[in-house]
Parts: sequence; structure tokens; C-alpha cells
Amino acid sequence: MRGWIFGAVNAKADDALFYKRLKFEKDDIIICADGGYNTATLIGIVPHIVIGDMDSISGAVPSSIKKIVYPKNKDKTDLHLCIDYALENGCKEIILLNSFGGRIDHSIAALVSLKYIMENNAEGMLVTKSSKAFLTDEKATIKRSIYSKISLVPLTDTVSGVTTSGLQYPLENATLHQSANMGISNAFSSGVASVEIKEGLLFIICEED
Repeated sequence: MRGWIFGAVNAKADDALFYKRLKFEKDDIIICADGGYNTATLIGIVPHIVIGDMDSISGAVPSSIKKIVYPKNKDKTDLHLCIDYALENGCKEIILLNSFGGRIDHSIAALVSLKYIMENNAEGMLVTKSSKAFLTDEKATIKRSIYSKISLVPLTDTVSGVTTSGLQYPLENATLHQSANMGISNAFSSGVASVEIKEGLLFIICEED
């Protein structure tokens, strides 16, 4: 089961058009983190639930849509509460939309939340109209699709045993350091790339030119 979470970033017109083209399956759960409801309704999507302190929603949420309201003073962000809900309801794949590009602190928290998702035995991905980011602790196969650039960014201080294929600048049993930029702005050299690591946690970030 997949969970789609709309964060509360103020979506631009081209972002909204991208979200509108996404294909949601009938068994997917669509969750809005507070003001994410504004974006969902803008593109004609009716979420299954809205979660948060409701401080950034424009207008009222219809009674037909489930809500879980939290106080403004709380220990978790609205996005984190939505991730918890998705995990508790059996989602093994969680996709974060409209969650990056607003406030810096919230953007970093959204990216790092992929580690929390992994720790809870699910796959997480953060998606924008021109990029996607996910986390691996072992190996990953990545289709080029619309993307031309790919970056490997350690979440842990180091990531060791990094071996890649299908990239313009290949790595063989390399060590990447969080404080360096060796994995930034690589490029696909084929339709499919692979990344394998032996130890650590590695962000894989794909972007259009």
C-alpha cells in the first residue's frame, strides 16, 4: 500500500500541474499535512484525511473528510504526524509531495524524515516536479526517466564501499564523506543506473537539467 502525503509548501502553478498528472491507485492513501489540503483541493484531489494543527488551511475542511487535529504546541511537525499515520495504516511506500522548497528547516526535516521511514521498514521518497530523492543502506536501481543528473550525498559521516554503474563518473568501492562533494552532479550514461554500498546511509537525488 502506498501513502501520498501533501506537505504544506505553497505550490506554484507548475508544481500543481505536475501533481495533477500523478496517477493514484484505488488502494493508495492520500494524506494532507495541514495546508497541504489547499494544494490537493486546488488540483481536484479529495484526500482521505487531513492531519495537523490546522493553522495554514484556507477555508473549512468538509465534514465528509476525516480530520485529526493537534494542538499548535506539539513535539512533531504536521508532516511527521502524517508519516506516522501512513505507517500505522500499513503503508510500505510513502511519497512526500509539496514538502520541499519552502522554509529551510521544514525542507531539511522532510528530507531527513526518509531515514525515519526507513527505520520503520518502509520505503520513502521525496518528489518534486523536477527531482526525486530517496535513501539507501544497501543497493538501488534507478531508471533515468526524465532525469539527467544524479547526486550521491551521505547522510552518515561516511558511506563506504560505494560502487556504481550506468553513470558518467563511475565509482568502485569508494568512500564518500558527508563533508565533501565528490558525489554531487554526476550524470546518467545509460537508461538505468545502479548504486551499491557496504556501510552507511546514502541519499540518491535525481534531477532534471
